[in-house]
Amino acid sequence: MRALRNPTSYPNSSFSRHRTLHHTYDDPPRMKVTILHRSQESPLERKVLEALEIKRLSPEINNKDEMMDALRLIG
Repeated sequence: MRALRNPTSYPNSSFSRHRTLHHTYDDPPRMKVTILHRSQESPLERKVLEALEIKRLSPEINNKDEMMDALRLIG
């Protein structure tokens, strides 16, 4: 979310690159977040459930760049 609000602070983020290239003069995006599953005991379980939801929903924004950013964060 911070990368979308202030893209110059996160030049290596795929979100920042997208915002800078495609939405330079737009207002910061407003987002609604819904927690679909909660697993405080097992990060692996949370990641598996998240992957299943992403596959089920096939969101438009989910691409290889975002996947690589996410893998760097969790790796």
